Order: sequence, then C-alpha cells, then structure tokens
Amino acid sequence: MFKNKREPIFHSHGDFSIESGFEQATELLKQYPDLDGLFCATDRIAIGAIKAIEQSDKRVGKDIKVLGVGNDELGFVSSPSLSTFSYAFDKAGESAAKTLLELIDGQPAVTSKVVLSFTAVDRETC
Repeated sequence: MFKNKREPIFHSHGDFSIESGFEQATELLKQYPDLDGLFCATDRIAIGAIKAIEQSDKRVGKDIKVLGVGNDELGFVSSPSLSTFSYAFDKAGESAAKTLLELIDGQPAVTSKVVLSFTAVDRETC
C-alpha cells in the first residue's frame, strides 16, 4: 500500500455479519474502482466481501486481496480460501471480563496493556 504510494481508506459501517461484509464491499467497489485490497475486522465480514468481489469484474486474490481476522473455519472452506490472522478472541474476552468483574467488586480501575498475539494464516486471498 505505502510502497505503491496509496493511502488507506478507513470504512467502518455495518455489523459483523457476512451480509454486512457483502454490502459494504459492494459500496466500496462502486466508490473506489481501483481498490486493490480489503482488510476486514472479522472473517465473516471478509467472506461477504469475497462474494461481492466475485460478483464484480475483479478477481479475489489477484485484483483485490482480502484479509480477515479470526481464523474462522468458514475461511478454510470458502473458495478461494481466506487469508486471515488467527486471534484468540476467547482470551481477549476473558481478560476484559476479569477487568469488568474487578470494577464491579469496587477495585480501582487500573490501566494496563494486554498483548495478545496474532498468527498470519496465508491462504488464497492474499
């Protein structure tokens, strides 16, 4: 992106469904005909985006790269299979719940950084 002197487009409307991914990608394809990549907040959004790209004159993984987050099994069985980042949503939820319970128990709010790792899963869409 930066080596090609392109600026990222930040677009964050919709929910986390496949349908929303389809709708948002359809709009992006209309607004930005030279779009060459999509980084989606979840694999479900990315799968919807793949469907939208397939219905355009673009090729997924060739003309437009698609990357999701979550390593959902749907990404493995989709065609083309989805490149993604594997992320421990359960560990993130546990950490957030622990902090919330501490606040409910009257413990002082302590700001801390929790680092959870990602693992790249390279498949066919990138």
